[in-house]
This record gives sequence, structure tokens and C-alpha cells, in this order.
Amino acid sequence: KETEECAALDLTAANSQKDVFTILSHDKRSQIRRSIKGLGGNLVSQWAESTSQVDEILNDLIYYHQVTWEKRGKRGMFASKRFTDFIRLSTHRLVPQKKAILFRVVSPIHGTVGCLLLFTDDKIAFGYQSGFNDFEGVRFTNINPNRIKPGYITHVLCMQACLERGFHEYNFSLGDHRYKTELAKTSRIVTTYSIRRSVKPYIRDVLWHLYDTLNTTKLTHSFITPFYSLYKKVA
Repeated sequence: KETEECAALDLTAANSQKDVFTILSHDKRSQIRRSIKGLGGNLVSQWAESTSQVDEILNDLIYYHQVTWEKRGKRGMFASKRFTDFIRLSTHRLVPQKKAILFRVVSPIHGTVGCLLLFTDDKIAFGYQSGFNDFEGVRFTNINPNRIKPGYITHVLCMQACLERGFHEYNFSLGDHRYKTELAKTSRIVTTYSIRRSVKPYIRDVLWHLYDTLNTTKLTHSFITPFYSLYKKVA
């Protein structure tokens, strides 16, 4: 059980005008609009409704998520086939039930800007995973590439889509990224419960496999005995 304070935005504050930009700071509004203009404007917001849309947006999210984290020297969440298969199965089941959201922003000129996966409960959208295009190598004629903010654009347009669909709150969930506090107006306490299978059986099985494999290769007894001893300790 882990409890953490998470940044959030009360979407009901924009109900009267139905425009999420009205509840952002002046600086953020300017920054995001400048980024949208730099990408050519006319950005398209896509909210997955069908299985084919789920697969299309999720594939894009996985790709850009992995590119970002691998550039940082990290594996990324989707380096695990087990995790990727779990997310694919979950979204196929939950998106049609409106318990999960797959959202994408696309530029007609530059392609995918960013993708988000969120889960929903009681009119609250909880951010979970994301993938953003860093536009590395793209040459913009009317803006410095460093001033393009794909993460901000994607989140704000997703907030707008959530507002239009009757959501009351946009929760950024776990993590302390700067954009969360800059876009949020409040915070909520989120409790995460994790159920983990004991690692002991896994270690035991690996050790047994090593012992069994080495034992058939006619290696010296002194070399393989430690594996068997470790196995007996965790068996």
C-alpha cells in the first residue's frame, strides 16, 4: 500500500464556458497556443471508441513511450512483453466499457503529437501511461523546436475532451513531473495497492534450471554444487 499526493485539475471550474483554457494560467495558455501554431494548427483529437482505434492509438503510445525512455537509457514500461500484453488486453476490455481512455493528438502536417492512456472512476480521469513525439530532427519554419510542448498540448486537449464528456476532474496520478504541477490547480491523495507474487518460487525455479542444465554438461561437481545448495535453501 502506497499513498501519494497527486496533482489534479478540477474541470467543473470550466463548466460555464466549456473551455479548459479558461482555467489555465495566462503563461500556460500562451505557451500551448504557440506550440499548436508551431505544429501548423488544426490539430485533431482522437478518442478511441472501437477495437481498431484502441490498437492504433495504443501502438503509437507504446512506440513513443519506448523511444523516450530508451533515449534516457531506461527500459521503458513496454519493454516487458508480459506488461504490454496485459495493457493490450485491459484496454480491449475497458475502453468499450468507458472505464479506460485512449487518446491521441495528431497534426495533419507532422503526424502524431502524443498519446495518453487513462483509467476512469466516478467521473475522474486518472492518467496512467503516455507517449509523446519529441520531433527530433524535424525542421520547423516558424518556431524554435525547443518551444514545441507535445506533452502539454496532448494533456490539455485531453482535458478538453474529458470536460466535453462530462468528467469532473483530471488527475495526473503518480509521478512528480514538472508539467503536472504547472497544469494542475489542486492535489488529491491517491492510494495504490500492489499485489505481488512471491519472488521466492521464481528464484527457486531459476536455480533448479541452472543446476539441472549444468549437471547434464558434465561440469565438475564443485562448480554445480553451489547452485544445488542455494536451491535447497529456497525450496
